[in-house]
Amino acid sequence: MVDTYPRKRPVQARARATVDAMIEAAARILADEGPSGLSTNRIAEIAGVSIGSLYQYFPSKEAIAAALVEDMLARDRELVARTLADSREVELRAALHGLVAAICRRQHAVAPILRHLFSLVGELERDELLQRELAAIAAQVGAFVEPFRAQLRPELREDDQRLADALFVAGHGLRGALNAATLHCPERLLDPQFVEMMTRQGCALLLPAS
Repeated sequence: MVDTYPRKRPVQARARATVDAMIEAAARILADEGPSGLSTNRIAEIAGVSIGSLYQYFPSKEAIAAALVEDMLARDRELVARTLADSREVELRAALHGLVAAICRRQHAVAPILRHLFSLVGELERDELLQRELAAIAAQVGAFVEPFRAQLRPELREDDQRLADALFVAGHGLRGALNAATLHCPERLLDPQFVEMMTRQGCALLLPAS
């Protein structure tokens, strides 16, 4: 079985920069050449490090690809947190539209990488991590929605379980559409009409009909 976990974590800034360069190199190779172009020698070449330095931190190309998955998931969660923090003073629908637009832009930017990583997550033993990160993002959105209870559909305002169910369905519906667009038609992710349609889909479950 291929080892998909790092040998050690970088501590000093220089070591972190070296590891970051290897992860970025893996992303570039996946985007430009696909999984067939990914090898430890190629990653070391693109990153500008020796193969010995690579093996100090990672036992295999799969371990570097898994580190890339972890890095991208962390960046996704940071994006959601930052976008929601900037939306505290607006109405809920406008905040959700801003969040959908930000996620769409992010997905479009990394679509050439994601279309290969989607199929590799299981092989890289990161299924559980993916589910935890998606649950963490859902919790972020749920916590953001909480102060807006008065704006929600009447049946959701006092029923925590129904609100949780609505957020679950909205989140997974949006995630499915985002991933389908990323795989098959990434240009849609920058289309304002697509962003608006995605926003309406989520808001229909949460907000009263206007």
